[in-house]
Amino acid sequence: MSNFEIWTDDYGNEWLRCCWLNTSPYAGNTLFATANIEYLESRRDISIMETGGLSESAFGKGVKFSCPIGSGRGAAVRGENFGEYDVVIASLSFGVKRAYINLQNASLCEAVYALESYPVFDDEKLSEVEDRWEYEMWNDWLMEGLIANASRFFPNLERFFNRQDLSTGSDMEELLWNAYRQACDNTATRPEPEGSGLWIDVERLCKPFGALVLDALRSYHKKRWYIKTLAMRNRMCFLPGMEDMAFTMHGNIPR
Repeated sequence: MSNFEIWTDDYGNEWLRCCWLNTSPYAGNTLFATANIEYLESRRDISIMETGGLSESAFGKGVKFSCPIGSGRGAAVRGENFGEYDVVIASLSFGVKRAYINLQNASLCEAVYALESYPVFDDEKLSEVEDRWEYEMWNDWLMEGLIANASRFFPNLERFFNRQDLSTGSDMEELLWNAYRQACDNTATRPEPEGSGLWIDVERLCKPFGALVLDALRSYHKKRWYIKTLAMRNRMCFLPGMEDMAFTMHGNIPR
């Protein structure tokens, strides 16, 4: 699709559509589009109709909107007349959303056309979506991927974390997350949009991440040293980050 298109419904209402308001991964702007649609949804000065779907006639640029979400009505032959609304947001298959802007709202259309120069309405909303997607990526695959790759350089890591509670909010999950963010800062590495999510260079991060995790584990274990029995302290010397720690039979704190 071109950057901007005008579509007409069966009632003569004209709607502005653009790639920065379409979250389909095939549109190539999923991150920006998600932030833009969520920004529109958060505004209280415009009227929005959310519909469960639509049908389009590509040759004539005609569009039929389905009934409103939750209405329970069947599809109308001519589609629904949403001409009184500033925005129609259609929820499609696989979580895709697409927004149509009523041409009658000149100021909103002007803001949409400005997306060609800068593709987001609101930087704060974009940052919010990026943070949410980054943490979803972390939980879906990144945490395990970093541990597995860091274990090539620090062999005890993967075996140690296989026995730990890594659920969201646990001590070990927080330790790993902080090490990841620090590794990103130290290497100037940032997540990048890819399809309907984010991608990050794990190969670049894994070694500095592993070193930071070992430092964090050493500090974590030291804080618990005094409350451990001598037998437990003996076992602690085999934990990642503690291998080079020296202590006496009297239980001195490690270096």
